[in-house]
Amino acid sequence: MLIGDNKIIDFNGNENKKQLLEILEYAEDDIENGRIAPIEDSFESVRKMLLDR
Repeated sequence: MLIGDNKIIDFNGNENKKQLLEILEYAEDDIENGRIAPIEDSFESVRKMLLDR
């Protein structure tokens, strides 16, 4: 944490936000390019499998 000019800057918090945005960007790209299914499809598959039992 850096304190100066009456401002407090939390570099760790900003770095965590940046990492999260990068992860979300990669996940969105994976879904758009068919490398993984959206989470809704996964839940539907599990639901169907359980109902078929």
